[in-house]
Amino acid sequence: MEIRRRNIIIAVGIAALMFMSATVAAISDNTNDIWHQTFSATGLSYEAWSGSNDKIDITDITYSLDGSTATLTMKTVGDIVDSENVVYSMHLTSTEESSFYMVTYTNGEGMVMGVGDFAGYYTQLETPVSGNTLTASFEINDPSGNYVFHGFNGEYNDIGEVQGEQWWDYAPNENAPWFGLDDGDDDGNVDGDSDGDGNSIPPKPNTPGFEVLLLLASIGIAFILKRKRNN
Repeated sequence: MEIRRRNIIIAVGIAALMFMSATVAAISDNTNDIWHQTFSATGLSYEAWSGSNDKIDITDITYSLDGSTATLTMKTVGDIVDSENVVYSMHLTSTEESSFYMVTYTNGEGMVMGVGDFAGYYTQLETPVSGNTLTASFEINDPSGNYVFHGFNGEYNDIGEVQGEQWWDYAPNENAPWFGLDDGDDDGNVDGDSDGDGNSIPPKPNTPGFEVLLLLASIGIAFILKRKRNN
C-alpha cells in the first residue's frame, strides 16, 4: 500500500509539473463582426458589413507554450478555404522587442516566418487545416520572453488595382485599423471624410491592412517557389 501511495504521489507531482510548464491563453471573438474596406485613388473607407462571411469570421484564437514550442490555433465559423483571394494570419509578438512570428495560410499553403529580431526563422506547415481550424506549432528562440498574440483574416478583390475591396475580421477587435476611429459625420462609414470633400484618411499606422496583403502575396510567391525548389 505504501508503494502504491508513493507512486500516486509521484504521478500527481509529474502531472502538476507538466501543467505548470505549459502557458495557455485564449481570445474569444464575436461572430458576424466583419468589416468591409474599400479603396480608391482618394483613400480608404471602412464600414460594418451587414452580411456574413463565415470562412473568415473568427470565433476564437488560443496560444500555448510548452517548453520552447509555441502553438497558435484559430477557429472560424465556417470551414477554412484554399483560395488565393483569402488570407488567414496569426501573430505572436514580443512585448520587449519590435519583433514577431507570423503564421500565414493562403491558397492551400501554410508557413511561419520570423520578423524583426526573429528574421531568418522560417518553417513550412504540413496539413495545418482541419475543417474550421488552423493550427501552427513552431519553435521560438526566447521561451522566457513575454508575448501577445492576435489574428486577422481577409478576403480581397482586385488587390493592386486603382479600386478594390476587402472583408476583414480581427481578434481581438482592438487590433483592427478602424477600431476607435470616428470621423464625426455620423454617416455610418469610418472614412475620415468629415468635411464631405470626398477625401479620406488612411488607417492607423503599423496596423495590418492592404500593405499586409501585398506583403503576404509576395511572401506567398516566394514560399511556393521555395517549396517547388525543395521538391
